[in-house]
Amino acid sequence: MIAHVPPDAFEVGDDGSATLYEYFEASEQNLERLILDIFENEWRRMTAGPWLRGAIFELTFDRKPDVRISQGLVTVDAGSWHFHLTIGGPDQGAAARDRVRKVAFYQWRAERESVKGRSNGVRMWNGHGEQLITCFFPHVLLGDKPNAVGPLDWDNLRSFYEFRTRYLGAPMPDDLEQAGRAPLAVASR
Repeated sequence: MIAHVPPDAFEVGDDGSATLYEYFEASEQNLERLILDIFENEWRRMTAGPWLRGAIFELTFDRKPDVRISQGLVTVDAGSWHFHLTIGGPDQGAAARDRVRKVAFYQWRAERESVKGRSNGVRMWNGHGEQLITCFFPHVLLGDKPNAVGPLDWDNLRSFYEFRTRYLGAPMPDDLEQAGRAPLAVASR
């Protein structure tokens, strides 16, 4: 379990959507463990990329990506594309602000109650406050592969809640549908 770093944050967007962030320590060791867990164990149904106003990148994996970590720099290579992420390095100066400084599990809900209007994942920011990457856990409407719509399946939330248990020490919900439909304040720890 990775040490939890309070306080959690609840944000309401301009569009009325709500996001609950549950932060934990962004140490190089914690980030390396998380990245390896996501991209070596959960890559089949995960998507990754920045989620910015007006653009969401949902990059998928056709095969297990090659993950290399050297001197605080992560490279995740999917074959036809790759990305780099700085998780370590100096603790002082300009370079220190470029690395991941904040990491959180998030739960997002659109303003209107809808099964489509929800997302769960992990988000990372640098010391400038810029979002670096979002790793999206499987959606309740996804089929066997990312971006493939399937029948409503609340069991798709299992990996998100398992990661929360592993990294935050949060209890695993008894009922995934109830947890997924609950208001964010209730769905949190």
